[in-house]
Amino acid sequence: MKSRKNLTRVSVLILALILIASLAVPVLALESRGGDNVVIAADEVIDDDLYVGAETFTLDGTIKGDLIVFGGTITINGTVEGDLLAAGQAVIINGVVEDDVRATGAAITVSSGATIGDDLIGGAYSLETAAGSQIGGDMMYGGFQALLAGDVAGDVTVAGNSVVINGSIGGDVNAEVGEAGAGPPFSPFMFMPDAPQMPTVPGGLTVGPNASIGGKLSYAGPAEANIPGGVDAEYTQPIVAPGEEVQEAPSIAQRILNWVLDVIRSFISLLIVGLLVVWLAPKCINKFADVLAEKPLPSLGWGVVTVFAIPLAILVIVGFSAALAVIFGVITISNLSATSILIGLYLAFSILLFSYLMAVWGAKIVVSVWLGRLIAERSSTTLEQSRIWPFLIGMVIVVVLTAIPFLGGLIGFVITLLGLGALGLWLWHAYKGEAVAV
Repeated sequence: MKSRKNLTRVSVLILALILIASLAVPVLALESRGGDNVVIAADEVIDDDLYVGAETFTLDGTIKGDLIVFGGTITINGTVEGDLLAAGQAVIINGVVEDDVRATGAAITVSSGATIGDDLIGGAYSLETAAGSQIGGDMMYGGFQALLAGDVAGDVTVAGNSVVINGSIGGDVNAEVGEAGAGPPFSPFMFMPDAPQMPTVPGGLTVGPNASIGGKLSYAGPAEANIPGGVDAEYTQPIVAPGEEVQEAPSIAQRILNWVLDVIRSFISLLIVGLLVVWLAPKCINKFADVLAEKPLPSLGWGVVTVFAIPLAILVIVGFSAALAVIFGVITISNLSATSILIGLYLAFSILLFSYLMAVWGAKIVVSVWLGRLIAERSSTTLEQSRIWPFLIGMVIVVVLTAIPFLGGLIGFVITLLGLGALGLWLWHAYKGEAVAV
């Protein structure tokens, strides 16, 4: 395959290729499903691990192994005897997961009657564990809001602007919260199609009347919360005012936690922005990914050129508009003088804003789609044809690669060069009237 031959020439992506190869082998060994709507019926039993990519996925049956699923809406009504790894717009657990749950998305819901045998590790805009739900191990969550009304047997570590505890927690609680009353005036997902239902959670930390904490509650935030009597609580002011003593350096455990939370935040932001872009402009993203698949080395080179060309283009535009303003001022056409300045500033700002968006998200989305296609080609043609499947699979790879200590920054820079280069190469050939995409 042409793209595969081209990949072998990209020596700077050796680390990415190693990861892709390590992921591709398990994919081939797993049972996989794909499509717009995938349903595992109530009488269906899967004896192995299951790998799924779908717009909507519903599990009513039983999976003897692990479930790895990427999609829009993910609903677990049946039983997963192994681990659940889920990433989607909405992850809803109504049934039983006998081992760990690792989930991310816009909203994660553990419904009343649902059971998680071991740990829950999640990152989302909203997490809700309903009253009557059971988590047998520890819970670690990072996101905007969390409503914890279910039971957790172990410890809880949570970081978010809005946190409500109204269930039973057997161990300690470590929380980092925002300011009471802080929050967006409306849901950022209100314009997203089929947006999941989310509870309303007040800002800061709230410990409800039904809360039971077996260990110690340690929390940090802008202000102390109103903690009911009988709860062993310790408050820490996170902001050090000028002149006060500097806080001690964080412990290794705290550094690891901060690193995990940073990875979760990166995952959530890329997931949200990527899903919107893939939904709103799928053809555009696919064209850039096609260019990258056909010409990875030229794309890398064009990325370097683009990095130097962007500031040069801004200087040229600003200089040209300033020169026009001077000329129009000399001949006393003040309206045109002001207009030329405004147009120049608008164009310069537009280029700068577009470059920033491409560097922060656009390049990662393009590279995610490209890498996801490589995985999909080795697993299932139905997954390859899905709109979101290649992006979700590639996004996991991109987040993992950029999270590697010391090397993550370099890999992120290479990803940015590839994405910008694919855009520049496509625009150049489009200007010349030449076809690039395979």
